[in-house]
Amino acid sequence: MGRGAELAALIGALGEAEAGRGSVFLLSGEPGIGKSRLADEAAAHARGRGLLVLRGRCWEAGGAPGYWPWVQVLRAYARGAEPYELRGLLGAGAPELAELLPELRELVGDLPRPAVHDPEALRFRLFDAVAVFLRAVADERALLVVLDDLHAADEPSLLLLEFLAGSTRDARVAVLGAYRDTETEPGHPLNRLIGDMVREPAVGRISLGGLGREEVGEYVELSAGRRAPEPVVEAIHERTAGNPLFVVETMRLLAAEGRLDRADAGTIVPAGVGQAIDRRLERLSEAARGALTIASVLGREFDPAVLERLDHDDDVAGALDEAIAARLVTASPRAPGLLRFSHALVRDALYGAIPARRRRDLHGRVGMELERRHRAEPGPHFAKLAQHFFEAAATEEAVEYAELGAEHAVSQLAYEEASRLYRLALRAFERGGATDESRLCGLLLGLGGPGARRRGGRREGNLPARGRGRPARWDGGAARSRSARIRRALGMDGAAGRPSHHPAARGSHRRATERGQRPARPVARAARRRAVEGQR
Repeated sequence: MGRGAELAALIGALGEAEAGRGSVFLLSGEPGIGKSRLADEAAAHARGRGLLVLRGRCWEAGGAPGYWPWVQVLRAYARGAEPYELRGLLGAGAPELAELLPELRELVGDLPRPAVHDPEALRFRLFDAVAVFLRAVADERALLVVLDDLHAADEPSLLLLEFLAGSTRDARVAVLGAYRDTETEPGHPLNRLIGDMVREPAVGRISLGGLGREEVGEYVELSAGRRAPEPVVEAIHERTAGNPLFVVETMRLLAAEGRLDRADAGTIVPAGVGQAIDRRLERLSEAARGALTIASVLGREFDPAVLERLDHDDDVAGALDEAIAARLVTASPRAPGLLRFSHALVRDALYGAIPARRRRDLHGRVGMELERRHRAEPGPHFAKLAQHFFEAAATEEAVEYAELGAEHAVSQLAYEEASRLYRLALRAFERGGATDESRLCGLLLGLGGPGARRRGGRREGNLPARGRGRPARWDGGAARSRSARIRRALGMDGAAGRPSHHPAARGSHRRATERGQRPARPVARAARRRAVEGQR
């Protein structure tokens, strides 16, 4: 309702894609304004026209591995394709794509490692491999790629989107990216990306505003099954500014309280969407509110099995059924078995109400549970573990997993994500009051690794206090030089910081690592052992 012009523009882009004229549309607006709904409608139209729709969502709770939305897009296609067909579509870029999505090696058989070792050249080959793959898929069937929550994307994912905007203009590919413009402050990577991308003729922008007064009235009538008193419609429109989510939440609240037909209903409309959500949460049982509070620490999407391990209540399933009935939680449309909050603002309201001490405790419990669950294959979860332990103020675990996550990100050519994780490790190190100069040096060397070239002069501003103001021997150039010497001495691959495949080099790296090994958690120790053996 009220989005006819915007939907028509997206449908037009689908037609252009079918004709071999690719495009990228960036869809922006405040939380609850209808971005996901419009994207869903565009996806439904695309499927109706016979297009293939692949979708990826950025992880808002933090801790996702590099290129996460693109990993989901590639995985969605790869898991439904025949191995022989998939191998042909991967083409010459198969080794690079397997670095991004390791399961490709299982799906299509053994693939060689990339032959290029220069970090920038290697990443260019990865970006080109993704573009060539999507073009090949679209040659068979026109393609719509939908990326949700780009405001939460890691910088490598945004750089790949920018690359595709310029390399799929003559392909049967349309890309739709949605983001909250209220969460992209000055300096946000997405703002820089948009500034560069809008110069491309095939890039369009759609900014969603609130619904008009008549549209709100129509919605109220459709939802209630009858016309509401004019003062109610006026009050809802004024208080909500036409934000569809707020309109929905307000309608549900007034209906649940039996106040929709009252003459004074217009005076009791909540003052904000947060208040409307709070009042709906108050109607839940204590058990349901408790379960959702713990779930909010897990993120927008969560696994009920994990929640059952964390919640001491005997009837978590019943509590979740109550939340589903209240339409505060729904099934995840893209991950069978998972649940998700009906809107990020519901999760935010619950999470924001948790006292600081309990929040730290919950993050620590989540971290330990994720360790237990992912002991066999922890690599993709390092960043999430680091984030939870950081929020739990568990210094050693946060530093350990942030380092491991950074190394994993470098192995996937996600240099900016590696830099973010090294900075997280440094923040945890500083916050914990650690004084291990050797450890600090190692973290600074990591921050001065392959990703530093992409950051350019921004490095100094990203260092914590202990990293700034050091004598000249701590400057970035010297750090990179020392880093290179150390990596060569340890037999590490200069491009991605991985141990060399040469047996003697692996042995050198293993001995050096064992001499400097710190006490680590079991998952971290196992991960380091695999990394040393070159089995990432």
